[in-house]
Amino acid sequence: MAADPISLIREAWQDGQLAYMSEDATQYRFRNDVSLPKDYKTAMRARGGTGEAIDLRTLVLVLRYLNQSHGEFVKNTKGSQSITYTDRKDLEVFLTGKKNTSKCLPGLADSAVPSFEPAAKRLRTDDGALAVQSAAAESSAMAEVLSRERRLRDRNTQLLIPGKSFKRVLDFLQHAQKKLSEKERAAAGHKHRQDASGSHRSSSGASGTSSKRREESSHGVPPPPPPGGPSVAKHHRPSSHPQHHHSSASKGRPPPSSSKPSSAARGHKEVRGLAPIIIVPAAATANINMANAKEFLQHGVYKLPHEALPDGAPRPAVDKFMRTMGREPPGVPYVITSKAPDIKSNDWRRVVAVFVSGQTWQFKDWPFKGIQEGNLAHALSKMQGIYVGLKGDVVPENIKKWNVLRLEVPKGDRHKDRPIVAEIFAAIDKFLSAMDSQMAY
Repeated sequence: MAADPISLIREAWQDGQLAYMSEDATQYRFRNDVSLPKDYKTAMRARGGTGEAIDLRTLVLVLRYLNQSHGEFVKNTKGSQSITYTDRKDLEVFLTGKKNTSKCLPGLADSAVPSFEPAAKRLRTDDGALAVQSAAAESSAMAEVLSRERRLRDRNTQLLIPGKSFKRVLDFLQHAQKKLSEKERAAAGHKHRQDASGSHRSSSGASGTSSKRREESSHGVPPPPPPGGPSVAKHHRPSSHPQHHHSSASKGRPPPSSSKPSSAARGHKEVRGLAPIIIVPAAATANINMANAKEFLQHGVYKLPHEALPDGAPRPAVDKFMRTMGREPPGVPYVITSKAPDIKSNDWRRVVAVFVSGQTWQFKDWPFKGIQEGNLAHALSKMQGIYVGLKGDVVPENIKKWNVLRLEVPKGDRHKDRPIVAEIFAAIDKFLSAMDSQMAY
């Protein structure tokens, strides 16, 4: 009786012998020296059982490339019979024994394909009754083992990515809402105290002026003219006790304060209302520079620098963009530049982030400690450091040492760019919130 090639393949898979199955250019050699041609047309048919017969080579290749994507499968099986993704998945579950039916095998019922045991465990003896009894006992034991199995993953839990959650975003949002509420309460309390103090001074001044006028009228002194009137000089009388008058007037005023505002207060006042500055590398080979930074940060679309600008178009040294991500229209203005401020410029207080390329010469002549020795700890404590690389590229060694936000943009999937930009602005917001920045960011 001719061997059934489908049963031979299923048994070889169950026994773990498929990888060791010998073959030559034209045929496969199964256990017990059963050989079949590779182009042997089996009973299975493509397109869900309505197409042409599937040859033996295709069935073997389905199992050999079981864990590959369909694109890789098509690439690795070039030259053999082509099958659709749906047929391949149907063949996988059937040939591996997960199901005993297949759409590619028309008219096949569950009872038509017997469930089989691994051949290595199968009793082969001349005593048929003993073999049947042993096989039944082994089948019963296997059924008991399978009944105790517990499924650990399903198609929903398989989609979960360990270590990925939105908890950090929610924590940042709660922190920002808390800070905003505290500022609003502080501003409301300050305004209430100012209103109460102004009302008290106005009432005291009015009552004092009225009593003074009544006293002058009782002694025959004419009331003073309105301030700035034409008869100011006419009714002005010099005081007979100028020194005493000066002393009395001095008592009513608080002594001038000799204290000056702190440097932090002056810094807040200097940057309040000014646009934040983001510095990008000047190198043309950097992944982020003036050629593509504006479109990336404003619209959430990444382009390679040489693709972002037309041929021959100059790159600006300074540019502006409106941050609309996470902000109400029309957005918040930001400044991007490849030229760092002068070493003594107050614009350093406005620098909120720097995109780094991994080269230490990018920070030459910056006014921070350790720059000349290549130590960026002080500089990166004053602004958020960001490195954006291309997925799959080698990360520079300096980037691994520096305290910067490391991100990767894909080379093809542009719909993933906006979440990366959102992560950049979330890091900047968190940094500025911790620094209690007064800029509108």
